[in-house]
Amino acid sequence: MRWGFKMKNRQFLQDWRFLFHDWNFMRIIRLVLALVIVVNAIQYKDWLFLALGLYFLYLAVFNVKCGTCANGNCEIPNQDENKLK
Repeated sequence: MRWGFKMKNRQFLQDWRFLFHDWNFMRIIRLVLALVIVVNAIQYKDWLFLALGLYFLYLAVFNVKCGTCANGNCEIPNQDENKLK
C-alpha cells in the first residue's frame, strides 16, 4: 500500500513539473508583485487588493498571460496589408 502512495506522489510531481520550469524575468516580477500586494492586503484588511494580488499570483505561478494579448488583440497589422486594402 505504501508503494502505491509513492507512485501516485511521483506522478503528481511529474504532472506539476511545469510550475518549476521556464521562469523568466516577467514571471518573477509578477510573483514578487503578487506577494507584496497579498501581504499588504492582509495587513490592511483590504479585500479588493487581496483579490488583485491573488490574480497576479495566479498569473505568475501558472505562467498565464493577462488575457488580452493571448487572444491576438495586441498584434499590430502589417503596413503592406493595409496598402492592399
